[in-house]
Amino acid sequence: MDKVGKRYAAGTISLQGGSGGILAMCSCRDFMEVYKKDKTFRVETPESIDPDELDLDMGFTVKEIKGVGCANQIIARLMVQSNDAMRIMAVDEDKKILVMSSLCECKDLMISCEKIYNEIKNSNDEAFKILSSQKYGRVINP
Repeated sequence: MDKVGKRYAAGTISLQGGSGGILAMCSCRDFMEVYKKDKTFRVETPESIDPDELDLDMGFTVKEIKGVGCANQIIARLMVQSNDAMRIMAVDEDKKILVMSSLCECKDLMISCEKIYNEIKNSNDEAFKILSSQKYGRVINP
């Protein structure tokens, strides 16, 4: 018996925005990440979102992560280079996907840390500007 529903039919996705074309793609356990220079797209299949097949018309989903793509050192070094290295290694495909999934979790945490660092750095830079502009430079007047 053939299964009927959008989730079982061929489909297409469109990855709009970001600079230039697709530079890299990394398969993880339940999704694939597609990287442009300044944007990441996380593509999820109906099977990973709805494994019990409750919604027969569920299609692929694409989540955009703006401002973070291959130009970011974390993604370039941790994901793209690791993915390239894994391709040439004589390792079982399931193990490669497991490693890339673990690296993706690390990448997400590192990107969060980078955002917090940038917020703290910007705040610190502002405070330094205020202190530097004052005559005595040791006290900030609230």
